[in-house]
Amino acid sequence: VLTAQHPKSAPSRITLRLKNGSKLVNEVRYPKGHHLNPMNDAEVEEKFTRLFSFYGDERHSKHLIVLVNKLEQLDDIGELFECFARAREHREIENGLKT
Repeated sequence: VLTAQHPKSAPSRITLRLKNGSKLVNEVRYPKGHHLNPMNDAEVEEKFTRLFSFYGDERHSKHLIVLVNKLEQLDDIGELFECFARAREHREIENGLKT
């Protein structure tokens, strides 16, 4: 039972039933992002860029990644928030919500 493994792991299982009646089953105990199966920096950046694409374009995504990577060196984190605001405004203009 998968729930019995929680919280030591975060298991999931997928079962595909094929037209010929056979089944394919795959189970993962530690999904990507779990502390026992962490994502590397490139994977985190790819995931952020993919999810951010619903909010802003790739140019804003890349700029935000740069800002977050140098967050401790920023004199003012306002630049980070301004980049989010510019991305939102850009998206609204693209979608005809703002002129």
